[in-house]
Amino acid sequence: MQVSLFRWAVLALGISSLESTSAWAQRADDNAVRSADDAFGTTVGNETIGLYDARNARGFNPQQSGNVRIEGMYFDRPSTGPGDVLVDRLFAGFTVRVGVNALTFPFPAPSAVVDIRLRKPGDKQVTSVVATYGPYDQTSLEVDTQIPVIPGKLSIGGGAERTRYVSDMKQDADDSSFAGLMRFTPTESVELTTFWGQARRKNSESMPFIFVGGDWMPPDQTRGVPIGQEWNQWQQHDTTYGAVGNAKLSDAWTLRAGLFRSVYDRRKDHTTFFNNTQTDGAADVVFQKLLPIEIKTLSGEVQAQGVYTLGDFRHTVYLMGRGRELSRPSGGSAQVTYGRANINVMPQVPEPVWVHAPQGLDSSKQITGGIQYVGQWRNVGDMNIGIQKTKYDRDLTHPVNGNSFRRQTPWLYNGSLSVKATQDLTIFTSYTKGLEDGGSTPQNARNRGEAVPATLTKQAEVGFMYLIRPGLRMNGALFQISKPFFDRDTTNLYTVIGDLRQRGAELSFTGSPLPGLNIVAGGVLLQPRVSGPLVEQGLVGSVPAGRDESSGRFDVQYGPAAWRGFSLEGQVEYNDRGYGNTLNRADIPARFVLNLGMRYRFQAYGASGNIRARVQNVTNTYSWDLQGGNNFFFQYLPQRRYTVSVAADF
Repeated sequence: MQVSLFRWAVLALGISSLESTSAWAQRADDNAVRSADDAFGTTVGNETIGLYDARNARGFNPQQSGNVRIEGMYFDRPSTGPGDVLVDRLFAGFTVRVGVNALTFPFPAPSAVVDIRLRKPGDKQVTSVVATYGPYDQTSLEVDTQIPVIPGKLSIGGGAERTRYVSDMKQDADDSSFAGLMRFTPTESVELTTFWGQARRKNSESMPFIFVGGDWMPPDQTRGVPIGQEWNQWQQHDTTYGAVGNAKLSDAWTLRAGLFRSVYDRRKDHTTFFNNTQTDGAADVVFQKLLPIEIKTLSGEVQAQGVYTLGDFRHTVYLMGRGRELSRPSGGSAQVTYGRANINVMPQVPEPVWVHAPQGLDSSKQITGGIQYVGQWRNVGDMNIGIQKTKYDRDLTHPVNGNSFRRQTPWLYNGSLSVKATQDLTIFTSYTKGLEDGGSTPQNARNRGEAVPATLTKQAEVGFMYLIRPGLRMNGALFQISKPFFDRDTTNLYTVIGDLRQRGAELSFTGSPLPGLNIVAGGVLLQPRVSGPLVEQGLVGSVPAGRDESSGRFDVQYGPAAWRGFSLEGQVEYNDRGYGNTLNRADIPARFVLNLGMRYRFQAYGASGNIRARVQNVTNTYSWDLQGGNNFFFQYLPQRRYTVSVAADF
């Protein structure tokens, strides 16, 4: 008899264990540069730095691939498009784990794992307030608090945010978010954290999508001028709730578990497509409206960890069971062709009468069990071997396209070996095989809104980590990722058109070379290549659109003790040329962006505070870029903009 994911996860969460926790509030201490262990992606509060993030790691989308964890536990929340947001009131930040930082992580995944940290309430009463003005005319107010109800036993926390959001195209929206958490530690070996959070966006003006009609970029636009329709509205609610827990069962064994529910409620969705855009800005205009939908996921994991130490040897065994259930409506779009217009002088027109296509339902279930062994030999090296068996069922029902059912039951595995070549130099190699959910087809395909099959992905890499001196290190890797390649074919059908092999090299340098100086620097070189019949026939290029061949980022902060809380910061971002279409003929030029800022850390009337001011795109560089995942569209680089924020802890 099948036991539901919800039932077994609730049973496991009845027990949980104690771990060290950081305080919820204390927002005046948020500093991503000082917190980063490498240059591959770190978020602390509202600050994000690094080459990668939750939507892009080694050229792929970890969130869409299901490679997200909350406190190390499996969390499934499929990417849903431009309005997709996580409930950041719940999360203190996250780390993108790749290379050496993923070697001993339980059950790693190809490309990267995004490891999210909850805002766990601590044992000290603190209230934090963050007020922000900018960029543009955006305003935001955040309030977080934590209260120890029973010192050392029970703490609660809560937060709220209100933002008048303004986009790069000067489209605005009303954003708000709310969250509540409770941390319960009845004994020294047991901990349970429960949470609920919701992010809302309403009165949002949808951003238009620009697609070119040949081997060229769109014409330059006047930045900050809205070009969408006033009735192009977007409204959504994102809700996430659940629990994580840990229990120390014995001196050797610990039980960990997590259960998560995520609901994406899209209430309005209008879009303007500028198709076949010419060099003078003339384009075929298509309006689209999608039906309201709810995407619901239930995911969780139970993990037992056993640690045995014998002299210089440390042996760790992980036993894992995880699962997920997803329900996602598909299709249901309505499109109306307006005719020809110019992207720079698009008039306001009345909202058309919509006739929606039939809507279907995409349901999937996945259950996975696995075992992993990590062996560590002090001052010699580490070994990591894991194997998983997964059962993935996908059931598609549609009133017009019919019903289909597909089951996949692959074996998945990972292995890595690291060796200390010298006291300061570690070299490693690893191999990982994973199964990724494909999501839905893009809205500009003729089979828009349909489900994309799950695919097997393989990753192999070699790398190193070199400790230059305590607090200053360099690490990097060479990697290759292989998977089926989905794109629109010559008939505009989104389907498998070949195989993708993506090779890359990445390098990170982080630390404090001088007192008061912190540096996070990194770069990545990519060589993505598509093979298959369409490439051989010259109908599709061998390089996927939207992937920069190289990128780099350099973050620096300098604030010696003699400056009494003042510090200066700078950031340089570089993206190499890329291709703007599948035929590899529309070149997106390379671009540099310079950002500058300052901070002032202070104490006043018993409160800790931090003032931060930033200027982004200082030189006002203009360039086009491709945005999106399986639905690439053109968007210009944001103009010069200013932001000031004040954070205080009481």
